[in-house]
Amino acid sequence: MNRTDTASVRPRGLKWRLADVSLRFKLYVALGVSILGLLVIAGVTVSTSVVNQRLVDRTLTRQRQLADLASAINNDLLTVQNQAFEFYDTWDSTGFEASGQGGFEAARRAYVTPLREQIDRIRDNIAAIEQLEPDESTRAVLASIASNVDAYETSLLEMSDHMENLGFYYSGEAGQTRAAMGELQALLDDAGLESLKATTLEIRRQEKNFFLYSDLASARIVQEWIGQFGEQIAAIDDDQLSSEDRARLDYLIERYLDHFLAAANHFSLLDQSRGNLISQSDLTGVLVTDLFEQQQIEFDATLEQLRGRQSNITFVVIGLALIAFFVSVSVAYIVADQIVRPVQMLGEAAERLGAGDLDVRAAVRGQDEIGATAAAFNFMADRLRDLLTGLERRVADRTRALEQRSSYLEASAEVGRAATSILETDQLIRQVVDLIRDRFGLYYVGLFLVDEAGEWAALRAGTGEFGQMMLAREHRLAVGGDSMIGQCVSRDEARIALDVGEEAARFDNPLLPDTRSELALPLRSRGRVVGAMSVQSVEESAFDEAAIAVLQTMADQVAVALDNARLFAEAQAAVDAARSAYGEMSREAWRRRWREASSGHTYQSAR
Repeated sequence: MNRTDTASVRPRGLKWRLADVSLRFKLYVALGVSILGLLVIAGVTVSTSVVNQRLVDRTLTRQRQLADLASAINNDLLTVQNQAFEFYDTWDSTGFEASGQGGFEAARRAYVTPLREQIDRIRDNIAAIEQLEPDESTRAVLASIASNVDAYETSLLEMSDHMENLGFYYSGEAGQTRAAMGELQALLDDAGLESLKATTLEIRRQEKNFFLYSDLASARIVQEWIGQFGEQIAAIDDDQLSSEDRARLDYLIERYLDHFLAAANHFSLLDQSRGNLISQSDLTGVLVTDLFEQQQIEFDATLEQLRGRQSNITFVVIGLALIAFFVSVSVAYIVADQIVRPVQMLGEAAERLGAGDLDVRAAVRGQDEIGATAAAFNFMADRLRDLLTGLERRVADRTRALEQRSSYLEASAEVGRAATSILETDQLIRQVVDLIRDRFGLYYVGLFLVDEAGEWAALRAGTGEFGQMMLAREHRLAVGGDSMIGQCVSRDEARIALDVGEEAARFDNPLLPDTRSELALPLRSRGRVVGAMSVQSVEESAFDEAAIAVLQTMADQVAVALDNARLFAEAQAAVDAARSAYGEMSREAWRRRWREASSGHTYQSAR
């Protein structure tokens, strides 16, 4: 057993501090740590469950919105298709020339205009789905649906134009064709040309076959009969047909042919447009089916992610439980060690002292009951041996070292508390430099931050009157320049000058003439150097390895705190911007809903 005395019980380590408290308190601490571990596990479990439930609710709400919008698109597409075919069928049966139908313009307002409004609603629903940020596959399907809807609208408008140009009985090219044939037959009746009248009847018959049955052969026959009609006119003698009537007949048959060909062309294009509508309707139906399937795939993938998240949460809870278990066991071991082992050691020391070993000393680990007993034992042993002088000298040396280390650790703890409690950058760095100077008894402490361009390290805080003067002058040093700060930042390593007179790369500041040793420490955060800290003393070789390690730790704490303060400011700005954007989106949503409500009211009124 090592020899010690009562003065050796004063070290400041954590284990020794625990020995200063009573045995009852140690037992309470062990029990409290176990309970705290259980509470932490329970808190993490509850909080993660709440977060996961909220995520599930948001996912289900989003999925319902996607399903509702997809159903609305499907219903609107079916309505558009049915009304488009109803528009064509009504024209095909009446041509909108029946009494009370108001002609083609009225039909266009009654059918085409509402159809285009419904198509616009489909586009709005597609845009609403895109705002819910679906996956890439769903976006591709939506883009195909939007493209097909545009093509459908184009085909619908083309069909409407061809229907209007073709006409029916009295309107369009069909009406002009019948009017020309009527004038032609009236002229033949007046001239009494029976052979030509038979030809016109055949032309009319073939014309009806073409328009009723879309018979292209009938169209060719019509042209052949018109050619034969022209030959018959040419074969009629001048005494049977005057030159005026002959010219009139030629004009009317040419006019009839022009209108018939135009009507036939519009009729063909009309059938083509109608065929396009049918094919586009079928394709759109397939795409909508793909949209529903893609939404189901996306929903299944989301559920799988949620299951994975739940598994991760389970692993986290298990990990925390294991950590809490090991912490509880460790605390119990430490507490037991603080009670059982000192008693054993004290008993062993008493046995050895009784056996005649006057050099034995009991280890005093604190000021609890066991420590007090050990101290009394050592006092008794000290009276037996006159070795107090040498022992006190050795203990004094050890105590000074421990006190210095304790002072360093206390200073580091104070910097850490300041770094975690202060989010305002300027206040933080001012307090840190003052704290380091006071705790370490330094001549000067300054803190530099690198600008955004990474070219200059600007002084942001400095101690004393000289520090304020340099701040007023906006003192800065070039990164990578001939200064310890510049070299420290550029190389990302600490620079130390135990004797400033022998350091080549150093800025000799006339405001700090008493500096004899200097230390430059980089401020690192998230893998990058954000600045540096200058520490100066009036003593040569003022910084040993322990001081440098503690100061570097403080510098790292300050760097992380500065980065956290910046992130906090950015997060606060982002929250303010999000609140503003949310307000604007809410107002826009109400305006859009009001417009949709107004549009629906207008449509119902028109019906």
